[in-house]
Amino acid sequence: MSKRLSFSFFCFVIFWLFLLVRIFDLSVLKNEKYQELAMKNILREEAIAPFRG
Repeated sequence: MSKRLSFSFFCFVIFWLFLLVRIFDLSVLKNEKYQELAMKNILREEAIAPFRG
């Protein structure tokens, strides 16, 4: 293989490895943090003052 093709393949593999590590980090290691944020986002209470003329 040529050097350019080898370098491109190497960059491609590094890119996908980085993405896989990032997905693992978010979905497994930081699961509790984002699950708590999602629950707080769903259960939001907001007082709305009535509009009366």
